Amino acid sequence: MKKIYPILMMLLMMTIMASTSLAADVKFFGEFYLQGWYDKNHSLLDKDSADLDTNVSDDTDLRGSTAFYTQRLRMGADFMITKGLMLGTRFDALSRKWMAARRLVPPLETLKSTSDSEKENIGMEVMYVIFDTPIGRWAAGTHTGGTRFSTGLGSVSNSIAWTYFTGPWSLTAMAKKGSDNGDIGEGTDSDSDTFSLIGQYRWNTGLLYLRISDVHSRRCNNLPTGSYTCDLYVYSPIVRFKYGIFQFDWQANFVTGWSKKYNDDPPAGCNHVKAGNALNSRLNLEWDLAPARVGLYFIYNPGDDPNTTDKKEGHYRSGLDYDRSFNPCLLLWNEDYMHWFGGDTEGTPNTGTLAGNTGERGITTYLDNVWMYQIYGNYNVTRKLNIGASFTYAYADKKLTMDMRPASPSNPEFLSDKIGSELDVIMTYKIYDHLEYMAGFAYLWTGDYFKGTDPQTKLSDNYLLTHKLTLTF
Repeated sequence: MKKIYPILMMLLMMTIMASTSLAADVKFFGEFYLQGWYDKNHSLLDKDSADLDTNVSDDTDLRGSTAFYTQRLRMGADFMITKGLMLGTRFDALSRKWMAARRLVPPLETLKSTSDSEKENIGMEVMYVIFDTPIGRWAAGTHTGGTRFSTGLGSVSNSIAWTYFTGPWSLTAMAKKGSDNGDIGEGTDSDSDTFSLIGQYRWNTGLLYLRISDVHSRRCNNLPTGSYTCDLYVYSPIVRFKYGIFQFDWQANFVTGWSKKYNDDPPAGCNHVKAGNALNSRLNLEWDLAPARVGLYFIYNPGDDPNTTDKKEGHYRSGLDYDRSFNPCLLLWNEDYMHWFGGDTEGTPNTGTLAGNTGERGITTYLDNVWMYQIYGNYNVTRKLNIGASFTYAYADKKLTMDMRPASPSNPEFLSDKIGSELDVIMTYKIYDHLEYMAGFAYLWTGDYFKGTDPQTKLSDNYLLTHKLTLTF
């Protein structure tokens, strides 16, 4: 019962604030989900492959199936103080795996809102204010991405934004704080900031959008030796329109600048690293054939060539926190799957890895170093029942090495660039307008990319069964 007290107190505080606000206009919203998982072979390794851990004597290590349940309550409230003035809030509660061992609460001086122990109970994630002025709309605080308030770079960020609207046009200037080292004696110029200028034009059936960002990082500016800075310039266009039954959606990022610029001469064995004019592209073509819908995805996100030490050609999606919540498959690059089946299954805010023998060069929720092709479709059998399926084929853009240093006899390239193919089948049924049940099946034909650099590795396919109950309000 004690675990529920923080939630009740939060709801009570929201109610008190609502009753004492000038307008007393509050909009509550939320989502609760309960999801069951069965994963056949998360390691992607055959049972006869070499041991991952020589200390394990039963020759199973991370192989074999696993099954568990996860859940999360997400609630928020928008307080309309008066016309043109709003306070937005959101919190997560009991985001965890059923019966997972709780971690010890860290010392108070290190307790932060992102700690596992707090997030397993309740954690305030979003708090921001929006207010209109004669010169435009201002938004400041910790925002959430998506349709409620898009921050672009990152799903949740601390930022201040100004937007001016005129007809279908809008112009936004934004400053986002990525990290801050404000401790006395540890350097005052070791922050990360992103400054963006965004222009967009909307019409009834489309959108034109361009974002220009300066990603300005000084996190390694005060190292004892080898201090360096990072300045990336990111150009992000979006073109989206609908013509009859056809929908077109193209999103891209073009990255240039310096990935690593040393303050002095580079240390021995190191170089200044230029951003290699990397182009990331995601194209979606879709046809609305009511009651059916079919579509195609084409995704190209370059990888970083380990043989060019003075240039970084790719692997920018994770650093810029793009596509984290884009889930084209149930297994590959799926945020929920990577979150719960990655290196930790206690609800930590990591993105996980589907590794095989590739170590940290495995597949995460970010679509880095990939060419991906997908065909998908779904059919509304009834007003409440929908059945869909997709087939995905993917391979790596660059053959990597384990330490991302140039290939050599002692540091060979990966044996293959073939990530594999995945079939997904999903059924959703609306029990009520706000209560939906989903059942899904995914099968991954494992590609030799997951052998890493070891030709003796034996791989095995993997499949996933999952079902999910989602309440929205």
